[in-house]
Amino acid sequence: MDLIHRDLKPDNILIDEGDVLKLCDLGIVTARNVGGANTEASRSGIGTEKYKSPEQGGFFAKYSSKTDVFSLGLILVELYAWDDEFEAMFDNYRSGIQSDHILDRETAEFVKILTEVNPKCRPTCAEMLEHQFLSYC
Repeated sequence: MDLIHRDLKPDNILIDEGDVLKLCDLGIVTARNVGGANTEASRSGIGTEKYKSPEQGGFFAKYSSKTDVFSLGLILVELYAWDDEFEAMFDNYRSGIQSDHILDRETAEFVKILTEVNPKCRPTCAEMLEHQFLSYC
């Protein structure tokens, strides 16, 4: 929908009766410029600290729709590897340090590309959806 949510987290993802995911809390959503997934925008660094991408750190931080890709990677970490060191793992991912808590190699590799510190190295949403990790075959 050419939008950047900027506050993706489990609390903002709902599942309806038909098992369809719906995003809520659109209070800080911003329009993505028509220029594409790599179009950068400057907005305030608001959002839930725990799920912010590295580029959301400052008031005039530049970010793109790939900031939501990073947050999705952190959500996948939370779903897969919840333990007592969870907060430290998030800090590590934001710093580019991968966790050894994800034992499944395919999951670990998918999380790694979603949580690349450099947003230019992260997949676009379209690339993410085409990734073998999400394939049903």
